[in-house]
Amino acid sequence: MKTFRRTLAILLVLCLFVPLSSCLGKAEEEDLDKVYKADLYSFVSTHKGDDHSVCKSSLDNTEKYTLGVHIPVTGIEEADFFLSSMADAAEKEFRSAMSASSPAADGSKGVLFGDYSYAKNSQHVSILMTFRSRFPDKDPVTEYHSVFATFADGKVLSLGDLFGSPYLSPLADLLSAKLEADPLLTPYLGKDYYSRLSLTDASAAAFQVKGNEVTLYFNAGTILPEYSSPVILTLEKAEIAPLLADGMYQKLFDDGAQG
Repeated sequence: MKTFRRTLAILLVLCLFVPLSSCLGKAEEEDLDKVYKADLYSFVSTHKGDDHSVCKSSLDNTEKYTLGVHIPVTGIEEADFFLSSMADAAEKEFRSAMSASSPAADGSKGVLFGDYSYAKNSQHVSILMTFRSRFPDKDPVTEYHSVFATFADGKVLSLGDLFGSPYLSPLADLLSAKLEADPLLTPYLGKDYYSRLSLTDASAAAFQVKGNEVTLYFNAGTILPEYSSPVILTLEKAEIAPLLADGMYQKLFDDGAQG
């Protein structure tokens, strides 16, 4: 009976934590390594979805927290290394914070959930990672990270690579126009926001390329220090094409020729 209950509990957790993207639905478990400690458990599994895409899931449930992090397996060595390192760092930071925290007065547990959005064309794969964490007695926090890799050479490219600058200065006019047009954000701009935005490290922005758009994700405090939520800004192909570094248009878009 105990074995049955334990198995049922794991199946329920799997259903809860199966990612909302390619692993949703009929996932086949190919590799499953389970470690049991009393009623607590932790395991890593690899799933293959209906579209033959693959994702790796790290699941952990303890007395103090519940963790479920999913990353895609792209088959591009450098991209998969970045994704694994990103997930490992998020999990390590969360576990460290939870180990140092006192039990919540209301008995609630900490939660870390990581999932992804996967987009690709004939030139690249563009992955947006979303990490949502909640610590007992604190407000939830959402953070974005990304990996963009080209198929031709298997290289991971940063936003700075795409625009040929370590800073956001090539995009400053476009981004500032969008910030100034949003009434929810304008109270947080400050007098020197344009200068600060121009000099912001390009690596501070997560990004994803989907179709003819590039969406930038700035975690809380990155470009608007007083704004407590992430800032998400979308740029159209026609807007960014003149700003791209040489050869980068072809790496982003399927049409192959700038214009």
